[in-house]
Amino acid sequence: MKGKRTAGTIRLCLSDEVMYHVMDLKSPTEVWETLEKRFMSKSLTNKLYLKQRLYGLKMQEGADLQQHLNNFNQVINDL
Repeated sequence: MKGKRTAGTIRLCLSDEVMYHVMDLKSPTEVWETLEKRFMSKSLTNKLYLKQRLYGLKMQEGADLQQHLNNFNQVINDL
């Protein structure tokens, strides 16, 4: 039971497009390993995804500048 709650908590922190890849996994270990394989590797697919995020990054009107810069720096660091 505890593992299901932990896996659910991890999924709550993910965006919809990322959660789609782990929504059917039950254990937190499976969720974490799947996310690691998908997003921490330096595969061509991952690089293309990160470049797409970088090119599509736009600051919303009225949004916090510091949060936008944090998002930008995160994408740059991941690349």
